[in-house]
Amino acid sequence: MQYSRQTLMTVGLAIAVAFGSAACSGDKTSPTSPSSASTSTVAGTGVSGTTADNGGLAAADGTTLKVTAPGNLQPNGRVRVDSRLPTLSWSASSGLYATPAGLTYEVEIYRENVLVTTFTQAATTYTFTTDIDYDIVYRWRVRARLGSAFGPWATTVDFLGPEPPPPPVVGPIGGGGQPYGPVRNIGINEAFSIIVAFHNATGADLGRNSTRESRVDFFFSAVAVVAYGHPQFNPSGGDRGWCVKDAGGGRPPSDDVIVRCGSRESWDLIGGAGAAGYSFHPDYIGVLPGGQNVYSPPLSYLPGSTGGAAIITGLPQLVDGTPVAVNGKIPDPPSGRRLPLPNMEAAVIGMGAEFATELRNSCGNFNWLDKVVDRLRQGDDRWGYNCKAGNCSNPAQDEIVYHWGSGTREGSKDVYTIDVITSHCGAVPSAGWRDFTGTENAGFTSRGRFTAIKP
Repeated sequence: MQYSRQTLMTVGLAIAVAFGSAACSGDKTSPTSPSSASTSTVAGTGVSGTTADNGGLAAADGTTLKVTAPGNLQPNGRVRVDSRLPTLSWSASSGLYATPAGLTYEVEIYRENVLVTTFTQAATTYTFTTDIDYDIVYRWRVRARLGSAFGPWATTVDFLGPEPPPPPVVGPIGGGGQPYGPVRNIGINEAFSIIVAFHNATGADLGRNSTRESRVDFFFSAVAVVAYGHPQFNPSGGDRGWCVKDAGGGRPPSDDVIVRCGSRESWDLIGGAGAAGYSFHPDYIGVLPGGQNVYSPPLSYLPGSTGGAAIITGLPQLVDGTPVAVNGKIPDPPSGRRLPLPNMEAAVIGMGAEFATELRNSCGNFNWLDKVVDRLRQGDDRWGYNCKAGNCSNPAQDEIVYHWGSGTREGSKDVYTIDVITSHCGAVPSAGWRDFTGTENAGFTSRGRFTAIKP
């Protein structure tokens, strides 16, 4: 059969139209049709939008969502942020035909060239929940998602971590407290024991309820006690050869590493600082790298010094290591901790002059000691008499105690013991202050003169 030229042309056109209709039968306005946006690569990482997700290519450019890339990413241009918890923000994506409801945003954050976090959220802002590093470049990018479909990445931007704080002053230490006792050599085991005793006596909390700043304050105070001596915690004198350190580059000081100043040998003393269940242990680290700063603890951290840092945390009634009573009462310490011993030496010595006759005739009676205990209890009802050699039926006439623990006080062994009369029953007795806690059995007794119960 022969066809005319006109008929052949008509059939050919019909076939072409049919193929064209088949090729264009997809919904051009579908929000999840592949777009023609170009791919994006994170500068310096080699990570691109065509391979980062979905296990492979969804289209030539890797995108499966017809939306614009998010815009106005802030911060950008390597601007320096002023917080270690900065906020990222961006403007929402819009659809090429109609913005679909339920868009979320996938964010990737790089520390320099290393991916450190990725997440998806509906909001167009994100605030860091973990401190970023000082003076480090962070890069980040964001794209829209709808279920498993995703749009093009925004152009990667970067910002700079905050300016590092000035390093601690290194060099001559001046001002603040005064060294106590002779200069001597203290080995690591003794230094460790002093720091542990200081921790137990002050009731410091270095666990998960603490801050890094409070732990550094405690550790600097503890090493200052080792280095400079202290009448209560290190009465034999200090060893100036013990130092603290930081990691250099403006990083914060260590809250658990003690260092030999000259040799730079170091020991980690606290395991799990800042977490529940921390513990003490003298673990040798080795010689510190040259980039880390080693320096003497500032004398202003020595407990009791003018302007010294508070060494007690977690006990709101305690200031600079000295209990402060409210209506004559000090709250119980946290479980497993003890209250520090208030330094009432000046008050006791003053009562030696005020009640000189009673003191001179104090042998064989409680006339002077009653006045001391009564006066001290006006400000803090944790003061009492000492059960001599642990026998509460035979209270000492020249010693007082301070209840550092919790619960009922009468008969408690949780006490500091202080000898307040020098040369008692001698020719010339005088008021004194000698802490001999732990050297002999002791206990709290009221001698029946007051109620010694839990406040």
